[in-house]
Amino acid sequence: MADSAKPSEKSKYNLFQNTGFMVKLAWGHKKSVLFFCVGAAALAVVTNVIGLFISPIILGEIESSLPLSRLITTIILFVVSLMVVYAAQAYLATVSRSNNIHLMALLLAKIQEKFMKTSYPNTEEQAFLKKVDKAKTSVISNDN
Repeated sequence: MADSAKPSEKSKYNLFQNTGFMVKLAWGHKKSVLFFCVGAAALAVVTNVIGLFISPIILGEIESSLPLSRLITTIILFVVSLMVVYAAQAYLATVSRSNNIHLMALLLAKIQEKFMKTSYPNTEEQAFLKKVDKAKTSVISNDN
């Protein structure tokens, strides 16, 4: 049987070039976005670390027959710490949203500028129009 799938088109830029472009754009227009990204990554790590330690510590306390008050205190401490981290993540997501929207608007403006500065025959070429549409869709449909 013949494979009917078309080979995917290789991207012109690699991951590091794309990341560098976005970092340069953010650094030039909204430096706070970079700090929000680092903060979000740090909070994600903290959430996972807390989640990894909950079960072994609580099970260890149960197995070592510690008093019930100590077990309840440990559970409450983990619950409160997770609540604080989740609240910080939600706050960070809320605060950074306007900055992310600003960068998305800048990207859309760059796409529109490229479209406006291209030669006229390109504006009627289907391949070019598909690429412009794909670029706009990828910027607009990105939630973060």
